[in-house]
Amino acid sequence: MTHPTRLRLLGAAALIAITARASGADEPSRDLARQLQGWYEGVAGPGNHLKVLIQPAGAGSHYSYAFDVTIQGRYEKRNVSIHGALQVEREGEAVRFRWETAKGRCDLPLRRAGDGFEGETLPGACLTAFQNPVRGKWRFEIEPGGKFRSIDTGETLRFRKTVAPPKRS
Repeated sequence: MTHPTRLRLLGAAALIAITARASGADEPSRDLARQLQGWYEGVAGPGNHLKVLIQPAGAGSHYSYAFDVTIQGRYEKRNVSIHGALQVEREGEAVRFRWETAKGRCDLPLRRAGDGFEGETLPGACLTAFQNPVRGKWRFEIEPGGKFRSIDTGETLRFRKTVAPPKRS
């Protein structure tokens, strides 16, 4: 193989590697899936003493990821135990967030925002899925942690991602 031919092959290989890395880095469903996995603990909100575990539920594809989610603890002096399935799928430049429990389902688009993603529910759309006593629209902001805010009342729940399982309270 001649020197110019080797250079062209190396150049082509480098271009393919750079393109693959760039396209992978801009895959919203994969980025959100990586960001979501883990343990979370409630750190702000009225009586928010919730613990959340989000873990993979089987193999995903390049654009679709499934998770088992467990939410337990206390919220406003009530015991909470919710188990559900979360599906994250690419939808153009956005991500479709599908949450389903035995009591209901919630489906909303999330778009990139800063270091994370954000989106809003339709009024009352996710009330039963999250067993939420506050009606209205909710805004989801998922960064390295998570924040859920009622558009109507301003009530905000914040969660911090932890490295290990949160301590029992």
